[in-house]
Parts: sequence; C-alpha cells; structure tokens
Amino acid sequence: MEISVWTLLVVGLGTVFCALLLIIGMGNLLISVVNRFFPEEEPKAQTATAVAAVAPNIKAAIESAVNTITAGKGKVESIEKI
Repeated sequence: MEISVWTLLVVGLGTVFCALLLIIGMGNLLISVVNRFFPEEEPKAQTATAVAAVAPNIKAAIESAVNTITAGKGKVESIEKI
C-alpha cells in the first residue's frame, strides 16, 4: 500500500489542527471551572492613609520638567509614589 506525500501532509496537518483545538477547548474549560469555583476576591477599599508629602524642591523639579516637555500645556495634579 502506497501513501502519497499529499495524503501524509493532510493527515499530519489535520492531526495537529485537531490536537490544537482540543488543547484550546480544554484550556477554556479549565478557566471556566476555576473562575466558577474559585472566584477572584474583590479588592478591599483602601483606607485613608497619610500620604507622605513630596519635598517642595522635588515637586518644583517635576512641575518644571512637565512644563518643559509639554511646552506649557501639561499640568501636574498630583504626585503619588507607585
């Protein structure tokens, strides 16, 4: 029995395609099950904490840099440490 190259190509590509579809389907199923039985907790509201004040010279430097880069169109509304 002789198998042509094209038959081998189609069977091989079809097998890979079916395997990838199976992997994607099982991944989506796993994600659904995990999300249903172990939902992500809601983030707690941040309590009012005292934010350390930025030194005046640092604030002035940041405002000057923003003013220079944006040609006077930008405005610094708040400075927060990330």
